[in-house]
Amino acid sequence: MISNQVTIAESHLMDLDALVKSRFVEIFGDFACYETKPLIKCVDCIEAGKSPKCLAFSRKMAEPGVLKLSAISSGVYCENENKALPRSVSLTIDKVVHANDILLSRKNTPELVGRSVLVKHTDGNIMFPDIIFRMHPLPPINAMYLSYLLAGPLLHSIQSLAHGSAKSMSNIPKSELAKLSIPIPALNLQNEFANFVSQVDKSRFGGMLRLLNSLSGIMHASFFSVADTD
Repeated sequence: MISNQVTIAESHLMDLDALVKSRFVEIFGDFACYETKPLIKCVDCIEAGKSPKCLAFSRKMAEPGVLKLSAISSGVYCENENKALPRSVSLTIDKVVHANDILLSRKNTPELVGRSVLVKHTDGNIMFPDIIFRMHPLPPINAMYLSYLLAGPLLHSIQSLAHGSAKSMSNIPKSELAKLSIPIPALNLQNEFANFVSQVDKSRFGGMLRLLNSLSGIMHASFFSVADTD
């Protein structure tokens, strides 16, 4: 019964992802009709993080830490994927993650390099490592639009920039990423898409709450069923 609930939830999430992709195409259509600019002209900068020596375990609560690559590899920001900083090492303030940061993996396996996320929330006190790039869009670019563009339609183009001597770890040069061509639709269209994604995220969150409540009810009923047989 629990596996059925999980399967239903996974199917719901896949449907929402497909809905966002469909809406993206519906709003923007053919990108060939839009003005384009190199990525470096669309963001304040493309900066790498810092990777001090960390402990072998994750931080506790909001103690200082550094993100692992797995924090962004899935396409969803997972801040609990981190390593704790030793007490002897201080946070580098200008490398601390903030809400609305766009984080992009500059070094990873060929399948995962170039993956990116938009940070919607952070508990604070966590840095991004030197194998991740950070950027913020400049007007008239909407952060949600740019992050979805990088993570979806342009992902293959970004990954094609990666190279390196070892097949296991590919690297994207900052100079090449900076030249990536970014289509720039009217800001009202970008905002329309961003608002749609926000509504889908609310539905996604609501679906997860319903799943948790359902699983809790099933486990509760199962517990008392077992207790009654004792």
